[in-house]
Amino acid sequence: MKKLWVGSAVVWTAVALLAGCGKKEAEKHLTMGTTANCPPFVTRGGPAGSADVVGFDVDVARAIAEKAGLPLKIAEMDFNLLLPALAEGKVDLVLAALSINDERRALVDFSEPYYQDRQIVMAYAGGMVPETKEQLREMRVGYLSGSNIGLAAAEDVVGQGNVQVFATPEEMIAEMANNRLDCAVVDEPRARALLEQDSFLMFSPVLIETSYGVAVRKGNANLLETVNQAIAAIAADGRRDRFAAEWLNPAPKDKE
Repeated sequence: MKKLWVGSAVVWTAVALLAGCGKKEAEKHLTMGTTANCPPFVTRGGPAGSADVVGFDVDVARAIAEKAGLPLKIAEMDFNLLLPALAEGKVDLVLAALSINDERRALVDFSEPYYQDRQIVMAYAGGMVPETKEQLREMRVGYLSGSNIGLAAAEDVVGQGNVQVFATPEEMIAEMANNRLDCAVVDEPRARALLEQDSFLMFSPVLIETSYGVAVRKGNANLLETVNQAIAAIAADGRRDRFAAEWLNPAPKDKE
């Protein structure tokens, strides 16, 4: 009986370990680090007004997770915490309208570009809407925190230290509405989304072009390959165009 009990204990221990392994396997997922404060790339407001995180970047991330054969998990945080979280292994990849530049390349590995964006100048109706870089000189210019390409474009024209930084589009628009800011440098899809919310906004021609990429941890070659394969696939099969049509270039709404 003693031998039988010991044998049973070994069997049950093995079963428990296998069950634990199975649970661990089932809990595997691909974690996307992002911030929901960059519509229409990432924002809150899913179907029927839900609080789901949605947007162009989320759809791209779901395609990557599908390619990896893993469920997608979204981890929200402040924009400035995204790359540190990636380096610390708290997230697997970052998608947040993240422009590819040399400074970030030193910290992360970037995928091939999944979207080519354009930075433009947005102004409030009634004020001057600059159409050239030269017209921006001596103007009070704003940009959104985290949009380093926008900051570089603005500072290139008006000079370092002459650009005001804002945490949210709403704060920046309020400053323009109250005549404390002349204009702002914003990526084009975000500008179009803001135009949907505020009919008094206008924007000028393109100021600068940039590319957005998916960031993964340095040296994570396997995941980077999967990400690039997914990006190539959605470009080839038309999904990227459908994502863009839904989020970045939506059909105009009927005016009431």
